[in-house]
Amino acid sequence: MRRIVIMIAIYTACCSAWVAAAPPERMSGRLQQYDEPIEQLRANRGRPAQASYQDARRGGYQQAGYQQNRRAPYNGGRPAAYYEGPQQQPTSRLTQQAPPMDYQDGPPAGPQGPITEEWQPGYDDGNYGGGDCGDCGDCCCNTLFPQPGFWGRAEYLYWWVRGMHVPPLVTTSPQGTDQIDAGVLPGASILFGDQRLNQSGRSGGRFTLGYWFNGCCQPTGIESSFFFLGQVEEQYYNSSQGNPILARPFFNAQTPGQDSNLIAYPDIVRGEIGIQATSRVYGGDVNFRRVLFMECNRRYDLIVGYRYFQMLEGLNINTNTVSEDVQSPVTVGTTFDITDTFKTRNNFNGGQIGINAKYNYGYWTLDLLAKLAIGNMSQQVDINGTTIKTSPGAASTIEKGGILALDTNIGTYNRNDFSVLPEIGVGLDYQLTPLWKLNFGYTLLLVSNIVRPGDQIDMNVSPNQFPPRINGAYPQFAFNISELWLQGINFGIECNF
Repeated sequence: MRRIVIMIAIYTACCSAWVAAAPPERMSGRLQQYDEPIEQLRANRGRPAQASYQDARRGGYQQAGYQQNRRAPYNGGRPAAYYEGPQQQPTSRLTQQAPPMDYQDGPPAGPQGPITEEWQPGYDDGNYGGGDCGDCGDCCCNTLFPQPGFWGRAEYLYWWVRGMHVPPLVTTSPQGTDQIDAGVLPGASILFGDQRLNQSGRSGGRFTLGYWFNGCCQPTGIESSFFFLGQVEEQYYNSSQGNPILARPFFNAQTPGQDSNLIAYPDIVRGEIGIQATSRVYGGDVNFRRVLFMECNRRYDLIVGYRYFQMLEGLNINTNTVSEDVQSPVTVGTTFDITDTFKTRNNFNGGQIGINAKYNYGYWTLDLLAKLAIGNMSQQVDINGTTIKTSPGAASTIEKGGILALDTNIGTYNRNDFSVLPEIGVGLDYQLTPLWKLNFGYTLLLVSNIVRPGDQIDMNVSPNQFPPRINGAYPQFAFNISELWLQGINFGIECNF
């Protein structure tokens, strides 16, 4: 309470000193000069403003020869002109008569927008430079133009990826088909395969962080982004006690001709098959960004930097069969667990160049992006196969090789290849506040010269390599490449801070 009393006393003393420094007649003159502008503002209040606060202030004071940042020196609380005689006019800002400002279309706009309206994106916004833009002009103060500092964006992605192609993997034939023809193409029906897998949409995210070193006239900055698509998985499963017939087709390189490995056939074998295909995608880049050209409602940026892209895919084929053939040398009840695995990894590293164009329409900004990356694609293919045989009353034995993965193609293979990665983006931004905006957009990404699991399968097989194996020539391995596209929609939020 004592502090409040002291503060009131100090404030009263200051007011008294100021009144004493200026005679009453001068005080009345100082107050009277503002009556007319205030009445004019009251009369025009509520009308839409068209002239900006800065333009009006500059125009009105320049006509009167008024310099808004110059004040006369003070001495003892009174202007120096007060002691030079009544003929000298004071040059204090309070005593300088400014001409009344006539706004026929409404009140002036303050630093944060029109007096009678909420904030709107555009020029003269205090959070975007607001003051004098120097040689750049007032347009650089628009929300379209970057200001020094950090900015970040977080986006949700829902993209589609071109699926991996796989050859026919599971077939069936009508009941009563001879054992030698069961599941053999082209007479058999394809249950799974000869199609593209993992084509459904997948969710992901993209995160971007950037920094503008300088704003207004020639902004330059740096940015880094990272995106990912969640792992997708497509599965197939089927089982039979013999009816319907199930088989795995291949081309017999020894006959030669189409052939099959039976999974289920009446009184011969029963079993099941499971297939699993997986896919994951990551990527990112680091760029230097510079504004090449800008006007009040458009801007063009040059992008130069580094790009990274990675795609991991796998194809796993597993069959489990039980022998029921009493005439076979294989003991009835013997199980065969056969697995073929094909995995690929693609790593892209390269430089990129691009252009980003922005067009502003009030709250909305159209964002167009085009980038091209050129570099090296590191390709890796891993092929493996195993057969686990378990006879009744005996221990299991593990043999190398399955059906499509045998001695002649099992292994890990690596090579480097030239690749290009173009990207096109179209976005629409909505300015929520001077610092926050919403983003909606579409992205198309193309990748050349990648390896995918299904393309690495050689359907030519030497059956004598089936465990217990004898030397054979097929299947063979060769790098088979294909093209990839990724496309989808994205929406998120961006912040300048």
